[in-house]
Amino acid sequence: MAHVSIVMRILRTLLLIGLPLWCIYTLLATIRQERPDLLVSPQKGFDPGVRILLTDRERNAPRHREIDIQVLQDARLISPDDPLEVDRLVPAGGLLTLTPDPVGTISISLSGSVQERWQTRTTHTMRLSLAPRTETPLDDIIDRPYVEAANRLPLFTINGRSYRGTLHAVVERGGWLHVINALPIEAYTAATLANEMHGGYPPGALHAQAIILRSQAFSHHQRPTRALDGLLIYDMQDGADAPSYRGEVSRERRITWAAHDTRGLLLTAYQAPFAPPFHPSSGGRTAPLSALGHNLRTTSGRSLSNVIIPIDDPWCQTGAEVLGLTDSHWRTTTSFDRGELRSILRSQRVTDDFPGTLRARRDAHASRVTQVTISLLHNPEPLTIAAEQFQQIIGSDKIPSLRWADDSPRELYRDDNFYGFEIISYGRGHGVGMSQVSA
Repeated sequence: MAHVSIVMRILRTLLLIGLPLWCIYTLLATIRQERPDLLVSPQKGFDPGVRILLTDRERNAPRHREIDIQVLQDARLISPDDPLEVDRLVPAGGLLTLTPDPVGTISISLSGSVQERWQTRTTHTMRLSLAPRTETPLDDIIDRPYVEAANRLPLFTINGRSYRGTLHAVVERGGWLHVINALPIEAYTAATLANEMHGGYPPGALHAQAIILRSQAFSHHQRPTRALDGLLIYDMQDGADAPSYRGEVSRERRITWAAHDTRGLLLTAYQAPFAPPFHPSSGGRTAPLSALGHNLRTTSGRSLSNVIIPIDDPWCQTGAEVLGLTDSHWRTTTSFDRGELRSILRSQRVTDDFPGTLRARRDAHASRVTQVTISLLHNPEPLTIAAEQFQQIIGSDKIPSLRWADDSPRELYRDDNFYGFEIISYGRGHGVGMSQVSA
């Protein structure tokens, strides 16, 4: 009986302890489902890679008329849409030129001499791939998102920029060429981090930026863009979704270490990855998600409007001072006279009238300007434009942020004559998400 009594006491104790713990766990689980918790989650398994559409930067267009490719390692040029499924060896050091024409064929020349002309099998497009020379079967190269050289070094250069992974090209009837660089997400993270920050940033800031860049690439990979009957598939576009991606670049050891030390880590909200925004400097307070002009969502479709909210940033000024960026990333003062403003407005085809006063409308919650109203000399109706448009008209180098001083725009006088304006702005960029100098 004594043994039974002891056992009952143990069970009673476990119940008394376990039930409250279970209730607490259930409550926290419920709250977790309702709250937009931000978590850093490890992504395990095979690197899915990221496909980046390389734009024609000279024409600022997403497609090319012709492209020169300097091959750095022995490579294979293949096409699943060629009638003979041709597989060609391109030796290291060769200059490969791809020139599509309007009838659906493409001229392929190596080091200046036309070698072959391939014709599309489909009615609209043709696919080509330049991949490292491996023993991988042709079908596997086409089906895989990327093939990486064994030495993990760049395979080719375009316009002086070196790229790892694989090059995919889609030839469109009409003489257009779409070029995609497919590479591991980890390679993209390290290369882009080197363009976003330098080794002088604190380790924590480098780690945070690496996680954000990786999260962006992974989230875009989950929702790719498809075009040309599904044959053109890419995740990001350089200059737009990936403005800082310029291929493989030389980088400091601390940059490489930060990317490697955070490998596989993603930022998630509502238990789903998303593409977190960031900016150079908040100016002391971050901006709401609406400042981006679109509603950012997780890969599962949940809105992030309750996650990315305006908050005070007390570390911004200190961070800018420590990094020696006070003049560019903390406080910027710009001034211009009324004649100069009139010339700018006329050149941008906004108005031919002479500007009078400037007034700014602010979002008190975000501490940022939303509209600028300009009185006109010959028109009783003032001109009201969005603050982002006014920033573009004057120049983002002169007004790098919409977080203006309370007395901006301030009127300037010379000998009691009103002649111009002064605008003091704090921070740099849209202000949404992580502030780099604050991190």
